[in-house]
Amino acid sequence: MGRRHIVTALAVLLLLGSGCQGLTSDRTTVTPASVPSTNGSTTTDVTQLVEHHRQALRNESHTTTVTLTVTYPNGSVARRTDTFVIGSDDTYLYERETVGPYPATLDNRSVWQNDTHEVRREGDTVTVQRGSGVDGTSLSQYLERLLGAFDLTAEPTRTGYRLTGSAERAQRVPLPALLVDHRNATADVLLREDVLRSVAVVLQADRYETDETVGVEISVTVDDVGATDPTRPTWAGEA
Repeated sequence: MGRRHIVTALAVLLLLGSGCQGLTSDRTTVTPASVPSTNGSTTTDVTQLVEHHRQALRNESHTTTVTLTVTYPNGSVARRTDTFVIGSDDTYLYERETVGPYPATLDNRSVWQNDTHEVRREGDTVTVQRGSGVDGTSLSQYLERLLGAFDLTAEPTRTGYRLTGSAERAQRVPLPALLVDHRNATADVLLREDVLRSVAVVLQADRYETDETVGVEISVTVDDVGATDPTRPTWAGEA
């Protein structure tokens, strides 16, 4: 299986776990300020920013962590964390953990994949199946969905660029299906060497069952580029 295909598969895994409501957007065109790329070209929209991100991480080991936090009116907090540790040799370790009253039914799970097998753990159950290779995950589809609601402006920093934006309506932001009416959103992005090193999106939404307003924060970080190959966990045996 090719690298691009598994990137798509893992992005879909993350998007489905978010309970996405489709690919509709409040905006038809997203045009951030131009940001020079390390290859000399200039990006003019979110799609190009994300494509440069994907290309920069191609064949590079790295760790991407996606955290979605929901804060309820009574002060209780729920959190889902997805961690992708990607190896330069086409292995990866994926882990998902949810804590608190998360607004979707999700099991914690772990997946180890090498060039021949996928080993999956859910609760106390471990399953093994043959697989033809694995892929790095730039999560480009997810990032494009996440940032697609915003017109971003850029300002240079000492090491790259900071991109910020806001959106009164942000239905395109991928959230669990039971959270509706996405609004009052802000985005704060740090870009270095074409990689979206950190993305923070903060917004409000309503719980479908109760109409109460909740606060939502989505954080994406990319660390250890070129330095992290995943280690086979003990529960994955010797598949």
